[in-house]
Amino acid sequence: MYKLTISLLAGVGLGYGVAVLTQGTGMTELSNPNAPQLDVKPVNLDNVKRGLSSTHSPTDPQSKSPAVFQDESEAKGNQHSLDIAASWQEQVALIQANTDLSAVDSRIEILKLLSGLQKESVSAQQDFLLANLHPNSDASLREASFLLLKDFAKRHPSSAVDLLNIMTDEQLADSGAAIMHTLTQNSVDVAYEWLVNADLDRVKQVDSSKFGHTLRRILSVAAQDPNIGKQAYQFAKQSDLWLKANQKYALRDIASSLAQQEPYSLLDQAMAAGNDNGQYDMILVSGALTEIAKQDVLWTTDFLIDNPKINNKDIKRDLIRSLTQADNPEQLKQFYQAMPSQDKANIAAYAAQGYARTDMEQSVDWLKKIDNPKKLTSSLTSMLVTAKYSQDISLNDQVNIVEQLLNQHPQNKASAYKRLYASLSRSDKAQANALIELVPDDETNTRQQLQDFANRRKR
Repeated sequence: MYKLTISLLAGVGLGYGVAVLTQGTGMTELSNPNAPQLDVKPVNLDNVKRGLSSTHSPTDPQSKSPAVFQDESEAKGNQHSLDIAASWQEQVALIQANTDLSAVDSRIEILKLLSGLQKESVSAQQDFLLANLHPNSDASLREASFLLLKDFAKRHPSSAVDLLNIMTDEQLADSGAAIMHTLTQNSVDVAYEWLVNADLDRVKQVDSSKFGHTLRRILSVAAQDPNIGKQAYQFAKQSDLWLKANQKYALRDIASSLAQQEPYSLLDQAMAAGNDNGQYDMILVSGALTEIAKQDVLWTTDFLIDNPKINNKDIKRDLIRSLTQADNPEQLKQFYQAMPSQDKANIAAYAAQGYARTDMEQSVDWLKKIDNPKKLTSSLTSMLVTAKYSQDISLNDQVNIVEQLLNQHPQNKASAYKRLYASLSRSDKAQANALIELVPDDETNTRQQLQDFANRRKR
C-alpha cells in the first residue's frame, strides 16, 4: 500500500494540491482523496507557507516541502509524461509545449523545476528569475518565480541586490518591492546599502505603492546605527521616492532614533540650522523635545515658552502623545500646569485623545478640564470615536459619558450625538440606529433632533 502526503499550497497563492509518494515510487493525481487505501498524513501549513525552502530534517516525512524530491529515486519514479530536462530552459519549453497536461500536472512539473533550481548555482537561479519575472510571463511560471525569488533573496541577499541592478525598469517596478521586502526581514543592512548607493532614478522605478512601508522600515532600522542615522534622515527627505504619508512617518521614526542617542545635541543642531535659514525642521525638533520631556518635562516647557517660533500645536501634540504612551501622568500634569492658560484646553484635548486608546477614566478626567462647550464637544466625540476602535466600549458607555460631560451644556448634546451617529453609520448602520434608541429624550428634544438628522442622511 502506498502512503501519500497531501499538501495544499493555498498559503502561497498558487491554489493547487500535490500528492507525493512517501513509500515506494511514483506520483499520482488524486482522483478520489477519500479512497480507503490512502493513508493521509497531516502537513504543517506554516512550513508550506514559508515557500520552497525547508528547514526540517529530510528524515521527517511530514516536513517535506512538496517542491523538493528528497532523493533521486523519487524524481526518477515520476509517472508524468514529461522527462526531466537537462536545463531549466528545456524544462520550461517542455511544460509550455505540452498542452495536454492538466492544471495540476503542469504545476507539479513547475514544482519539480523549482526543486531542481534550488540546487543549481546562484547564477542559474538569477537567469531563471530574470527570464520569468515579467508581468506578461506565463502565469504559473510567474507565480512560481515569485516563490523562488523570496527564497533566493533570503539565502543570497547580495546576489538579490545584483538582481536589482540588472533588472529592466519594468521588472524593477514589478518585482523590486518583493526583493526589498524579503531583504528587510533578513538583511536590512544590505537593503540600506543598495538604497543609498544606487542611482536615485533607479530606486524610483520600484513601485512606491508597494514599497512605502518597506522603505520606511529599512531607513528606520538603519538609523539606529549612530554612524548612519543622519545620512538615513537626509535620504528619507527626498520626497519623490514615496507617498507623503509614508515619508512623514519614516522621518518621525528616524528622528526618534536620533533623539534617543543625543537629544540635546540634536535639538541644538536643529535650532541652529533653523536660526540660520529661517526654516526649522520641526520633525527633528519634535523628536528631540519628545525625548527630553521624558527626562525633564519642566525644561521642555520652559524651552517652548522661550522659543515661540517652534511652539506650535504639532509639537505639543507630539509631546503629549509621547507622555500618554509612556503612561507618565505626573509629568503630563506638570506640563499642563506649567504651560500658559491659552494652551491648556488644547493640551487637555490632546491628553484625552492619547488616553482614549488605553485608559478611558484618565481620558474623561482630562476632558473635564475643558471649559469651552464647543471645544469640549468636538474633543469628546473625537475621543469616543478613537476609543471605539481601540477599547471595548459599549454604546451605553458612550451615551453615559456624553450625558456626564455635557450635562451642563444640554444644547451641545445633539451635536455630539450627531457626530457619533455619523461615525457609526459609516461602519455599522445597526449600531448607529441603536444609538438613537439609547439617547435620553430631554427638554431640548435631543433624541428627536438625532432622529431628524438620521432621516436626512438616509435620503
